[in-house]
Amino acid sequence: MTEQLPPSENNHSARKPAKGILPLSGLSVASAHAGKVWEVARRSSVTREVLAKSLGHRSTKNGAFLGKITLLRAFGLIETRPNEIYLSEIGLNLVQDGVDDKQSMARRQAVQNVKAYQELIRTFSGTPMPSKDKLASKLRYEYEKTPKDSRLAAGAFLKSLDFADMLAADGSVQMNFLTDSSKDALLNDADPQAGAYIAQTVSKETTEVNDRHTAAISVGSKHPIPSVGYATQASINVSIDLSKYDAPEVLDILHTLGFGHR
Repeated sequence: MTEQLPPSENNHSARKPAKGILPLSGLSVASAHAGKVWEVARRSSVTREVLAKSLGHRSTKNGAFLGKITLLRAFGLIETRPNEIYLSEIGLNLVQDGVDDKQSMARRQAVQNVKAYQELIRTFSGTPMPSKDKLASKLRYEYEKTPKDSRLAAGAFLKSLDFADMLAADGSVQMNFLTDSSKDALLNDADPQAGAYIAQTVSKETTEVNDRHTAAISVGSKHPIPSVGYATQASINVSIDLSKYDAPEVLDILHTLGFGHR
């Protein structure tokens, strides 16, 4: 009589299927590889042979080289043509050290390009990220990884979130840094309780941004109105009674609101 194995032990048919690419190296490593692509290709393309040598490999069939290409593609940092590789728009923004805003946005977009990372963000939405060991235990089963690879993958994910500056002080993911597609995926796929938290958090953070730039306005030459252009998604409706101001003050108010030029 054949012994029946419990579902959690060696019964491959009872396991959850592998769920796509789970990087064993983080975004900082991928960013360094993207820097090598920039060095040899700039905004053009480079052959696999040239890139392999730039990355320290003799052959395009080298396992380590193929792993680096897979990592770059997982984060969405490169595009490929037959025997040609070039940086994607996100990859180009990522390697531009002098443009902080674009680089920061590119890092956050790159993290969210990894489907496995989206799933992990959804799983732990609203709570601090678990420790590396606890996360590794989860990944070992769900992604069918060895203990060693599970720890590498867990570390890579946590380091990627930190590299992209996506963690709040309590260790949870800052929802206002999620792309629209990621927010939609989280809201659609999360359980009702988690979904409610995400919707509330996104709404709160959006309101806070708008409030900072559309706060109550005190009109007058001594109280200039904040620049409206900073909040790209905010709109302001202001009703002002100009009858109590003299002509110079009216001109100051109109100028502050962006009407006319001095």
